[in-house]
Amino acid sequence: MKALFSKIANDNKDRIYRICRTYSTNFVDTEDLFQEVMLQLWKSLPGFRNQSSINSWVFRIALNVCMRAKFSYDKRKSVFIKTDITTLDMPDPQEQGYDPEYKELFHCIQQLNDIDKSIVLLFLESQSYREIGEVTGLTENNIAVRMKRIKQKLFTCLKP
Repeated sequence: MKALFSKIANDNKDRIYRICRTYSTNFVDTEDLFQEVMLQLWKSLPGFRNQSSINSWVFRIALNVCMRAKFSYDKRKSVFIKTDITTLDMPDPQEQGYDPEYKELFHCIQQLNDIDKSIVLLFLESQSYREIGEVTGLTENNIAVRMKRIKQKLFTCLKP
């Protein structure tokens, strides 16, 4: 199980980090969310039943952790797990920075409500409407309608 976890974590660490960054306001919160997502992936791995793709499962956990956090870290308990996952190369925060031309887009995305933010993040991760639906529990048609509205909101936000 440890090898499978390491593979899943290494294959998805950059995506997870981008999601955590979108739901946080600073570097420390991003790191905390990233670690919490990794912990939840580890704890949930034995229950993964291949009913969805591994990517959908990872996205669902990452988004649920980020939305649930609401950055009330003072109320959360510190949790330590005794595992050796040193083979996981942590994302470099400098490499995970958004290009300057995308900084305004990132700012606009952060202003969206949680479900719209989730949809656009998954869309930017090249997930199909079907895959986005698997993660969010929405229908493909609902995703399409929401994406049209989200794009309009982002366009309005980005207008000079």
